[in-house]
Amino acid sequence: MRRSTPMRNKTIALLAVVAGTLATAPNTFGQVTVYTSQAAFLAAINPGYYLESYNSFPLAQVPSPINFSQGPFAYNATSTASGGAPSSFFMAGTTGDVWLSTNVNTDVVSYNFTSGNITAAGGFFFGSDINGAFALTDVTLTPSGGTPVTITGAQTNSFLGFTSTVPFTTLTLTASQTPGTRWPTANDFIVGIAAVPEPTSLALLGIPAVGGLIWRRRRANAGV
Repeated sequence: MRRSTPMRNKTIALLAVVAGTLATAPNTFGQVTVYTSQAAFLAAINPGYYLESYNSFPLAQVPSPINFSQGPFAYNATSTASGGAPSSFFMAGTTGDVWLSTNVNTDVVSYNFTSGNITAAGGFFFGSDINGAFALTDVTLTPSGGTPVTITGAQTNSFLGFTSTVPFTTLTLTASQTPGTRWPTANDFIVGIAAVPEPTSLALLGIPAVGGLIWRRRRANAGV
């Protein structure tokens, strides 16, 4: 059984997102675009993305960090206490559908992108209880270079994805401790490269289709 820490009051300025009611069209925060639909997110990234289901992990405590890599993409996931001390993960869910979660409810899940080419990241994010079963709560994700986004009343099918014009370095996940004790939980995590608009789309936006942009798209499609 995993551990919990005493509930603490936190005042954090967050952008609230009500799950199921936010429009599927992306919202842009500077260089970062947010998606609440997995289908819309996948349509905005190049083929050849890396999907991690976590189903190869046992339903048990797992040391942090965990390293992940596939093709050109590499990153690690860490679980850390609020003060920055290292912690561990607890793989929740069921044997047929394993979820990544923390061993202590107030710990932070950090995805640290090490390959330097990840401009798209997303997945299903929600809360779980002390036994590793789904539990209703709010979860907050913060991408590097972006604004914190909260899914209110997150469900197991609550998707949140981000694309950026520059590579991400981190993405963090936390869970609200209201109502009750909750653990941040993730499933079916995707990383990849955001698609560059077609030259005709760039022209409609008033952006010249210069050779450099076309060359970057060719490199992305080649997995470079």
